[in-house]
Amino acid sequence: MGKKEIADCTVLIVEDDENNRIVIERLLKIHKVKQENIYVFEKDPLPQMLTLKRNFDIVFLDIQIPDKDGISIFKELKEDPRFLNSKIIALTANVMKQDVAQYKSVGFHGFIPKPIDAYSLKDTITAILDESYIWQV
Repeated sequence: MGKKEIADCTVLIVEDDENNRIVIERLLKIHKVKQENIYVFEKDPLPQMLTLKRNFDIVFLDIQIPDKDGISIFKELKEDPRFLNSKIIALTANVMKQDVAQYKSVGFHGFIPKPIDAYSLKDTITAILDESYIWQV
């Protein structure tokens, strides 16, 4: 993906908590991501994804959503060609060493601990877009 700017990204947010969805969406808009490039789902997005013909640059994926865990969704997304180049970021309150090691071993590009820190979100996204991985709280 190279040096893509946040404002030029198409973003998928999969998060069941409304407050977290609002925070991420507002921060993306502050950083000039257009509303039409932000897709938000409260639960497993895969059934609805069948109708979308979009590739996504960034995916924020909640690890604990109702009915299906984020790691299972991650594995299914990676089987879809639209997500082969996506930077998939785990959203989670589970930040124990073994949890983070699991996200890393599965293939996530990084994680953002909850509650979401609005001040560091842009730096985290920028680092991941620049091919860095974020594994520290």
